[in-house]
Amino acid sequence: MITRRAIKEDGEVTAAERKQQEDRTDREHPEYRAVKAGNEDDIAKVQLNIAVARIAESLVGGGYYLGGNIPTTEGGPGSDCSGTALFCAGKVSGSKIKDRNVNGMMMDPNLLVKGSGGPGSLDVYDLEGDGIYDHVTIVANNGKEVHPSSSSGTIKLVEHGSLDSYFSEKRNMEFNWQYIF
Repeated sequence: MITRRAIKEDGEVTAAERKQQEDRTDREHPEYRAVKAGNEDDIAKVQLNIAVARIAESLVGGGYYLGGNIPTTEGGPGSDCSGTALFCAGKVSGSKIKDRNVNGMMMDPNLLVKGSGGPGSLDVYDLEGDGIYDHVTIVANNGKEVHPSSSSGTIKLVEHGSLDSYFSEKRNMEFNWQYIF
């Protein structure tokens, strides 16, 4: 089980602080809920999603490149929003996942399933409310999301939900690991 630690500036953590932080955050964590439910498939899915979030967070600061699917932090030319999400899933699974745009991801009946909203899930956006999905971000840890931004030219870490007002619709999805593996 993944635990979160309260870390002081000097790196020291007291047992009481660690326990207080774990009690406060773990009950809200998707993995905690899966363990409480006793469902091993859910535990594995949550662990894979958390790995997606961690990989996405490691790409922050890299360059945005329209149509790209290899981040600059990995030696590529950069990646756009769908390329970033698919790169993360491919890295976690070790599988080659067909490159496609956000709408193509949503139209594949096997690739994505309804999300939990937890780390590693995807927020998929429809800009104009026309049923065509235009953007995807990856839910990160600690109330953030990884946002490959065409306007800034970089992959950014922003507050989760901070993009919602710019789009007509948002759906939370996650990768269908049974299909990918």
